[in-house]
Amino acid sequence: MASVIRGSGASTLGGALDVQGVLTYEDVTSVDSIGIITARSGINVGTGASISSPDTNELALGTNNVERLRIASGGDVNIGPSANANGHGLLTLSQSASAAFNALVIQQGNTAFTATDGLQIGIDAGVNAYFKLYENRDFYFTTGTSNTEKLRITSTGQLQATGAADVRLTLGSGGTAGTNDSVHMRADGANLLFMNASGGLTKFESNGTETLRVSSDGEVTKPLQPRFHARLLTDQTSYDGRNVGGTWIIYNTTDYDIGNNFVTSGSDQGRFVAPVSGLYLFQAAAYIWSGNPGWSQSWFDVDGSRKQGTDFVMSSAFDKDFAQNSAQIYLTTGQKIGFHPYNNNNGNTVPDSIYHTWFKGCLLG
Repeated sequence: MASVIRGSGASTLGGALDVQGVLTYEDVTSVDSIGIITARSGINVGTGASISSPDTNELALGTNNVERLRIASGGDVNIGPSANANGHGLLTLSQSASAAFNALVIQQGNTAFTATDGLQIGIDAGVNAYFKLYENRDFYFTTGTSNTEKLRITSTGQLQATGAADVRLTLGSGGTAGTNDSVHMRADGANLLFMNASGGLTKFESNGTETLRVSSDGEVTKPLQPRFHARLLTDQTSYDGRNVGGTWIIYNTTDYDIGNNFVTSGSDQGRFVAPVSGLYLFQAAAYIWSGNPGWSQSWFDVDGSRKQGTDFVMSSAFDKDFAQNSAQIYLTTGQKIGFHPYNNNNGNTVPDSIYHTWFKGCLLG
């Protein structure tokens, strides 16, 4: 049979109170024989501080008579004023934030508290780390003694490095980081600089294929800036110097041919084949034996036809045994060009003169 001690006011016990069963404070708290306290409406600890269980299997801590921290039944820890607004606090440690495996969720106090709100830092189910900002705002990073902004990722995905006169993005480990002897790109006033370590190359690729290469001394080496110098090793006999189209001097050797675009054998012998579309500069000369009629003019032949705007007519003051021409010509990729001196005669012999019979050209841009 339970013993009952009742009093309408304060009661004072002079000695120890030994409770073998449960000590009950009416409608408030019970303390069992081993010290477990059961509170119907929570426990107030000091002025304004409290411990409570607002829902099944949940624990809340409060200060200044307001809930500040809640451990939800699923294990989420919500911290901050209104710690359980829509199941989230200003700071939330979560096992399921926006389908995350684990996440730290930081909410903005003046907006809604939801699973798709605020900033989430977490690890997804694929064990990938992520940062998610649901506020449609920017990420920015500050550092340095002045704690000024150095890097920003805008809400539209732009990466902006700001706040310094020499902002650089260092790539790889070549050279010395933070110096000009390193692989990086940076702004220089209104200019964009691409830098490499000493002796390195600057390369550009498209879909994994190299499309442009600049050497350390500034030379564009891929695509190779096409340039050539061709000559005749042996006399060309039966050259047709008439205006019939499709004839040219068949230069058959090169002193240099950067890009391998000059043909020295086969049906296109003596012709340059344009590797890229662009403006080219060509210069050519051809000597003729004195037993043949002298040259009266010359032009360049493109794809078997006389190229307009390339005629060079020789006056009587010129030595008709020696024809020269120079012209800037725009070619498209694959077009073929040769040099055609004219004397309206078939069966000419063009000698292999290293000084007087040559063809050279280069890409201007």
